[in-house]
Amino acid sequence: MICREPGVLPESEYFFFAPSDTFTDYYYYIINCGHFYCRQGYRIQRQGNHSPLMLYVTDGTFYLEYEGSCYTAAKNDIILIDGENPHVYYSGDSCEFIYMHYCGSNAVSVTRHLISQNKGPLFNLDNHRQIYDLANSLVTKLRFEQEVTDAELSSVIYSCLCQIQSFRHSVPGTGMESSPAVSDAIRFIRDNPCKNLTLRDISGHVNLSPYYFSHLFKAETGYSPIEYAALCKINLAKTMLKTTSQTIESISEYLGYSSSASFINAFSRREGISPLKFRNGLQEL
Repeated sequence: MICREPGVLPESEYFFFAPSDTFTDYYYYIINCGHFYCRQGYRIQRQGNHSPLMLYVTDGTFYLEYEGSCYTAAKNDIILIDGENPHVYYSGDSCEFIYMHYCGSNAVSVTRHLISQNKGPLFNLDNHRQIYDLANSLVTKLRFEQEVTDAELSSVIYSCLCQIQSFRHSVPGTGMESSPAVSDAIRFIRDNPCKNLTLRDISGHVNLSPYYFSHLFKAETGYSPIEYAALCKINLAKTMLKTTSQTIESISEYLGYSSSASFINAFSRREGISPLKFRNGLQEL
């Protein structure tokens, strides 16, 4: 569908969806999404009571006024807006972005959690490419009128939020830009949270000796590769506990733990609380 809003260029497209009751009752679902090319004059002002929004800037400059602050987003930046509070966003001289409005039983609370954890709605992430690939693949399929199921729509927005969650829980090392080998290793670890990766698996992926790679990774991140992989598992588990109804057993199996008891012990050691208590809100997000 072609958009005719002021400041939106003719090549822009957007798509609306009518998910089934099953998805609106139990899962995340996308209300509408699109790929916009904008110029100065594009401006949206909302007073709240709207669905959450995820927006990926692919080019140009995008401005957001949110909770008393003004944010400037550039290429590869991501914006999250919970939709409940007043906000204004608009294009600079030119801007291109992919967006998704989404809902779900706890979509607002999860979005607020990510914004709070990030200390703002503007995200500059090392793993932005994974999020772009998910969003762009969806819009491309819609553009060419390929079938997209409710399950696929739900999976796309859920996966995007998980990618943001996974990155925000990682702790930076020295503050220096990572070497290509370490950056590649981090992507490899984050892309394979369900596997029990060994040091040899990870070092082999970046074509370095285990000894040299382990010292390089530790120097740049503050973690050993295996510690970092374990942290990624726990962080994904936290997201699944808060955003799905999967059982502890299912989550532990999905993440590659040998048993639910092993998962519970690993989670409790890291977080100081059991997975069940974390899910039930006995610890602040």
